[in-house]
Amino acid sequence: MGNILSWKDFEELVAPDIFIDVPSDCDDTNECDSNPCLNGNCTDELKGFSCQCFYGFYGDNCENNIDDCGNHACDNNGTCIDGAASYDCECQPGFTGQLCEIKTVDGEWGDWGNWSSCSLTCGNGMMTRMRNCNSPTPDNGGSYCIGNHTEYETCMDEECLFCTKLLEPENTFLFCDNDTVTDTINCTLSCCPGFEFDHDSKDFYLCGPDTLHQWDIQTVENPLARLPSCT
Repeated sequence: MGNILSWKDFEELVAPDIFIDVPSDCDDTNECDSNPCLNGNCTDELKGFSCQCFYGFYGDNCENNIDDCGNHACDNNGTCIDGAASYDCECQPGFTGQLCEIKTVDGEWGDWGNWSSCSLTCGNGMMTRMRNCNSPTPDNGGSYCIGNHTEYETCMDEECLFCTKLLEPENTFLFCDNDTVTDTINCTLSCCPGFEFDHDSKDFYLCGPDTLHQWDIQTVENPLARLPSCT
């Protein structure tokens, strides 16, 4: 068997003055190595390549994006934004949906309701009133009402009355019980051992709503509700 010549040696041996370009798999390179297909798959061929473009692209190197907005229109003056084999609509304020075909409805407040009763029967209380975001109700992605759902206001039906504290006289023992249900204070007074009241004493002393929050011994003559002493 003779020596194997390369194609270059063969050209020089047979016809050194004549250029012969005959494609050969031996001398071919992979043109797909440089990734010539920008948006597609590359197939290497002898002395060349071919591109199979992805959907939405065309051109020898799949370099062109098909304008999907050309065959579609966005409603209500929406702006079409071309994508890769797709498109999106940028809607004007007040519209939504894939084609901006849906009108949004922003919510508006309804009328305020009536004020509630005061939280306290006397002193500084609180009353409230409410309103609803239903005139109209938000729909299709519309915005919710701006502002507060509930409004508060201080109230005072009347000034609170309260019982003064009884002063315990000398040589006495004062016991008081506060009934929180009736808001009434019931006190009993007794003398310490070896002492007696210097004048008549009541079995108990009351102060509450029934006495207009004054002690039942509170009079013009006894405005401070002084209790009997023990001597």
